[in-house]
Amino acid sequence: MSPQYLSYALVRDFVKTHPYRQFRMRYDGRSMQPALQGGELLTLIAADGENLSEEDIVLAQTEEGLRLYRIKLRRGSYFLLKGDAQREPVSPVELDQILGKVVAHQPYPKIRRMGDRFKMWLTGWLSTQICEFILESQSREV
Repeated sequence: MSPQYLSYALVRDFVKTHPYRQFRMRYDGRSMQPALQGGELLTLIAADGENLSEEDIVLAQTEEGLRLYRIKLRRGSYFLLKGDAQREPVSPVELDQILGKVVAHQPYPKIRRMGDRFKMWLTGWLSTQICEFILESQSREV
């Protein structure tokens, strides 16, 4: 079994068993520019035949692996997908190869303020100190 199929199966099973049937992921590609920019945080919902239509952006298992593409044409349970920055569509996929539909995207949160960086450093330092204290206390008790 190929690693690409395993990642597809892992994501598919996660989406099907998730109570809200939605998930978030970070997009790190260029095929969907300008609609999506690399580094954006995407919210996807589980794909089914009823919530997919032409021009939706979907996460699909293609010959290249898990990829985000736009639905250009739908005929029954077959879909023709294409990246906004690509010239040619990819090979047609079936409904069961589409995992999710993008419903929202936003810039990936970054730590920009020095105060936030200091808080993260302080939190890490404090947790280390607390762990060391607990370990020392346990070793004294033994």
